[in-house]
Amino acid sequence: MRLLKITLLSGLLLPLCAAHAQRGLPPKEKTRSVSITKYAQHLDFLPEMVKLLKAPDGWEVSIAASGLGKPRMMYMSPSGHLYVTRRDGGDVLMLTDRDGDRKFEEL
Repeated sequence: MRLLKITLLSGLLLPLCAAHAQRGLPPKEKTRSVSITKYAQHLDFLPEMVKLLKAPDGWEVSIAASGLGKPRMMYMSPSGHLYVTRRDGGDVLMLTDRDGDRKFEEL
């Protein structure tokens, strides 16, 4: 009998506790936030900048193509074509190295 009373009492109290827990958090104080965004200064490309790039031992950095605008992504295909996407142009260019000197002469 006592076990039955405890079971009934806990059965009634659990929903009340759950309802009491749903009151939520007190409202937060309003805060004011100020953001200052500083963008990096844009520099036009100069060939001398290549010397400033660092590469791991055994790797080399060189200019393979120029005058492409603002290239964004590159993909070297198994056939040797270099595909370049341009953000401003919204297109994909296929560059070809005809003489194997690692400089792409042909669009």
